[in-house]
Amino acid sequence: MTRKKKSKRRSRSRSEPEPVATETGAEIRRSRSTVLWLVLVVAVAVVGLALWYGLGSGGAPEGTPTAANGAGVLSDREVIDDGDVTDDREEKALVAESVPSPGTIATLDPDLEAAIKAAVARAESEPETLGALGRLYHAHEFYELATTCYERAAARDPQEAAWPYYLGVLAERRGDHAVAVDQFQRVLELEPDDLAARVRLGEVLLAASRLEESASVFEEVSRLHPEAAWGPRGLGLVAEQRGQLEVAAAALERAIEPEPTDGRANYLAGLLAQRLGRQQQAAAALSRFRASPEARVPADPRMDALRSMLVGVQQRMRLAAAQLEAGELEAAKRTYGEVLERDASNFGALVNLANVNGRLGDQAEAEVLLRRAIQIEPQNPHGHFGLAMAYASRSDFARARDELDTVLRLDPNHAGARALLERLPPD
Repeated sequence: MTRKKKSKRRSRSRSEPEPVATETGAEIRRSRSTVLWLVLVVAVAVVGLALWYGLGSGGAPEGTPTAANGAGVLSDREVIDDGDVTDDREEKALVAESVPSPGTIATLDPDLEAAIKAAVARAESEPETLGALGRLYHAHEFYELATTCYERAAARDPQEAAWPYYLGVLAERRGDHAVAVDQFQRVLELEPDDLAARVRLGEVLLAASRLEESASVFEEVSRLHPEAAWGPRGLGLVAEQRGQLEVAAAALERAIEPEPTDGRANYLAGLLAQRLGRQQQAAAALSRFRASPEARVPADPRMDALRSMLVGVQQRMRLAAAQLEAGELEAAKRTYGEVLERDASNFGALVNLANVNGRLGDQAEAEVLLRRAIQIEPQNPHGHFGLAMAYASRSDFARARDELDTVLRLDPNHAGARALLERLPPD
């Protein structure tokens, strides 16, 4: 039997949480305070797609952490470098060296700790379940551990498209465009009709400034799915990067026709119309963006599978997000409070609870929560954006501008901050 060649490398599990989706469908009301708090809900929704849909750099702005409940530290571990088959004893030994037990991960949520302990024990005895363990780690933001599990799962079952898909999502998230491209191309070799993988491939190529290849992918999306917005939207983004503003504007209009509530397409169409001096079109597109800021994405059952694995605090965060979306503000307030009882430094819970308090009219408490969030993560733009909204809601526009300046320094592409700046009255 041929043994796999091993090589050592040091790795750490990370906890870099992403935003929780808290979008709401409430209509914009007339009062300034309610309007501004609704924009906050909208902005959190834009950010929230990063978690639920994993858009990475191609989608809505990311960076709002949620409920990562621990970070693990691993010792040196063995990594399989080729695809040869190992016997069960060697595979089990490699699994044991590759993933930490709950005892090596600090400050885990008890429910998550129990879930990880059970999944690790199963993977040690049934190596074919490594992919499921990877999903559990991925869902709870232990990205390096998830990567290790997916790599091993792909080596065991190279014909399963899920593993390169997840590896591509994680590579895209950490900005490793070359690896993400390779992985999404592998998915399409296995499943040529996978629309989610093809759109992701086009967006990663765009992020890597490989414009010709990106345009080719989006042209193929348009050919295979002429009824969908993803092809023309991608072609519009490519044309904009090439400086072809008229071509980009026309492509984005084609994208908006089948998906009139696509926030990303509307926002970009509005900015392009402004640059082209078409103020009426710009106002209409930006108005649609403010009413529905979320970017539309293809159905993605693999990412849906990750969300179904949430346990403990993250499961409570998901419940609170659903309550907030349904307008059940008091219920959402209680659920976010339960999260903070377990994890007082949970950035996402603090920001979202501030949002709830603002909508319930307790703006003083909202500001207290937002300042706590900023103390925990001063470099996260979304705490500063929430505080800007709080200041604006009580007409403290100077402080609101200061916070918005901070937001745009941290994230120059933050769509919500730019939209709010446009709406603030002049000095």
